[in-house]
Amino acid sequence: MNHNIIIAGVAGSRVKRLQSVFVEIGCEFDPWVFTVFAGSDSKEDGLRKVQVEALLDKVVSQGGATVVGVASGTAADRELLAIEPMIRPFFRYRRIDACHLKLAYSAPSLADFKRFLADVLEEECFWQEHIKPKDQYSPLILPEMFLSKKHHGLWRMAESYNGLDNLKGVKKSLARFSDDHSRQARSNNYPVWVDSKERAWDVRGPRHGKATFPETWKYSHQLIEGLHFDVSSVNQRSFEFVDRYKKTHFKKNGPTEYLNVTPFGAVRGKK
Repeated sequence: MNHNIIIAGVAGSRVKRLQSVFVEIGCEFDPWVFTVFAGSDSKEDGLRKVQVEALLDKVVSQGGATVVGVASGTAADRELLAIEPMIRPFFRYRRIDACHLKLAYSAPSLADFKRFLADVLEEECFWQEHIKPKDQYSPLILPEMFLSKKHHGLWRMAESYNGLDNLKGVKKSLARFSDDHSRQARSNNYPVWVDSKERAWDVRGPRHGKATFPETWKYSHQLIEGLHFDVSSVNQRSFEFVDRYKKTHFKKNGPTEYLNVTPFGAVRGKK
């Protein structure tokens, strides 16, 4: 379990103060460790796109830390909304309003800040233990375009926050996913994922191809190099597949016909 949290986008003039608060109260939240990542402005909270690369480098240096983006309540939040999709598929991410951080800057409201922080960490502990993929066999390693009539919202819900009951629902859905989508298919002597269009998704094939960062991570889990899914028809029929770029790929019928699809829905190759 990774207990590192990066508070990202704090106004430069408040970074030292906030970091000192975390040092002061840190023992109350052990084993969690908090790092403050400064925004580009000295007075206003907020992240900029030009900072994302450095932020993700920091996340990786901490083994896949959770990112907490600070929303200022100003026009700068438009850029934060544009940045979030650059982080959320790869690393655990949540947003907080700057007003919550302001509670940490004065002694009278520090107790309120600690209560807020405790609620955040309750969710993050649950996410780390029950939602975060442990290996390549987690359903969440499948791309979101995997067709599932019963679990179509699973990936979006796994990214949610500010609702522990929602995460508990994700835990239940993950537990049921194998019953609904795992079965032996083709000539394999092991189960594979089968979607609602009777396409088999086999993650155990030979590793080849190399993903570029940050697609080497998914939901704070570092992917094995070359990992992909061999996607084929369960019934050895021809099929089509629409990738994440909305491009349609056609496969002929046959036992050796399949597409190589990444955990993010890109087609890497075919056979």
